[in-house]
Amino acid sequence: MKLTIFVQGEGQVALTDRNYVSSGGEANIYKKGRTAYKIYHDPKKMISQKKMTELSHLTSDNVLTPKQVIHDKNNKLIGYTMPFQNDTHPLCKLFTKSFKNSNGVSENDIIELVTKIQKTVVQIHKDGCLVVDMNEMNILVSSDCTTPFFIDVDSYQTPSCKATAIMESIRDRLVKNNNFTELSDWFSFAVLAFQLYIGIHPYKGNHPNYKLNEWSKRMGDGISVFDKKVTLPKVCNPLSVIPDSHLQWFKTIFGTNSRSIPPFVDDKFVLIIAPTMFIEGTGDFTVTLFAEYDENILGAYNFMGVDYAVTDKHVYKGTATCPVDVLGYKTVLCEASNMIPIIGKLKGGMLDFNTLSGESLGNVAAVDIMYKNGAIYSLNDGKIFEHRFEQFSGKIIHQNRVACNALENATKFFDGVIMQDLIGQWYITLPYERGKCFFHPIKELEGYRILEARAEGNLCGLMAEKKGVYDRFLLTFDDKFKTYKTEKEEDVAYGPINFTVLPNGVCIMVADSEVRLFKGDKGKKISDPPFDVSTRLYNVSGNVRFIDKNKAYTVKMSS
Repeated sequence: MKLTIFVQGEGQVALTDRNYVSSGGEANIYKKGRTAYKIYHDPKKMISQKKMTELSHLTSDNVLTPKQVIHDKNNKLIGYTMPFQNDTHPLCKLFTKSFKNSNGVSENDIIELVTKIQKTVVQIHKDGCLVVDMNEMNILVSSDCTTPFFIDVDSYQTPSCKATAIMESIRDRLVKNNNFTELSDWFSFAVLAFQLYIGIHPYKGNHPNYKLNEWSKRMGDGISVFDKKVTLPKVCNPLSVIPDSHLQWFKTIFGTNSRSIPPFVDDKFVLIIAPTMFIEGTGDFTVTLFAEYDENILGAYNFMGVDYAVTDKHVYKGTATCPVDVLGYKTVLCEASNMIPIIGKLKGGMLDFNTLSGESLGNVAAVDIMYKNGAIYSLNDGKIFEHRFEQFSGKIIHQNRVACNALENATKFFDGVIMQDLIGQWYITLPYERGKCFFHPIKELEGYRILEARAEGNLCGLMAEKKGVYDRFLLTFDDKFKTYKTEKEEDVAYGPINFTVLPNGVCIMVADSEVRLFKGDKGKKISDPPFDVSTRLYNVSGNVRFIDKNKAYTVKMSS
């Protein structure tokens, strides 16, 4: 596909599939270099020139405003350009402990990020606009998790153009007839900030008078986490992590249904210990610590009975440090044909392969990587490559093949699975054994944004968002990976996909506040496990393990 457009002040621009990034309800997004091109499906949805002018008055560099209008060959307005920010995460990623642990994000880092978001909103208001739809998808965070970027700015309310669209999860129920104000913006900010601090929406948690999915009703009734009957899942942070000034403000906003402008966090804030209620259980488990490191564990492997761990600084064999520099790299391990571990480390668009002793096995260009089935998969130049390592005459030889084609900007690598947005339709690329991939459209995901995914055995779990609501999908494939069936849980709490599949086909999955053991349609639930959605599950020869920050444990059900 080739699309020819005309950008005001720049002239003709040619866009192809390789420039495609994503498709939404209103428009397709393309990118070239540091410029994004928003092309509306229906040109009548194009914002007015007057609103473009008023949005240009926004002065914060991290607010990605519309820049130049785009015409088609008939001089019809069809879209606009805006800055494109590479290597970002949607804000909701930082709601989870697992993401924070994997990326070294501390409580103080969250406080600084919340403060930067707050300062940006203050400046947007000073510039005469309202954000209105300040949801977790409309704020991106830089790869180092320090800088927020505000996107979808065309939906802002300007002096001449009212806003009408807003996600339900951050909508202030005190606003009537879409008469948004600065205070309604601050309510939305409070919802996001609370989730960044604690990891749960302020109107979720368990309440005896409401079902788990009745959070919207609770928002209308003013029943927040500060209600004495609410209990929080154990995965949540305690309220003591919130700076006192913000904690007291949250209690006013969510506890008394009042509205006000938030205070800023004082550089010398005082943390207070506030009582937090947690769900209790009755399970009986035996947990054994078998490894502990100086840094958080990002990946765990076991080859021929030997444990290996990857952190942000080191690769470990057992507890011994290997002489390979991985600081600043995305790193995975895989096994060669003789079961010798091979290290793949990615940085700056180059993927290097090494042995544990540091011997180089060559390098290739790549933009992302993952491990699956004894191979490393990489993305580059519109293709997904499978890298294998074979031993011949005492030497390890790097071999690679093209697994499938891919739209580079619209392809996301997850844990064991790759998802592609092919012009509005999600396709799954699932390598289920060396040399074989399941590549197929997943029609059930139409209109969703895929945020989390994981595949193991014949299962693939996905966390997807549509219109501010998170749904969890579980795809179960047949033994030959020709067909699949879909299970969908609607309106769930956002979180990572955390499960492991044992050699006998039994899956252990932790989601929300419960753990399921199942195989096919048969299963049961277990209570009070020592792990949660933030502690990554895996297994070694059927022995269940989990990672909690810098520690790895084995876990068994007591008889």
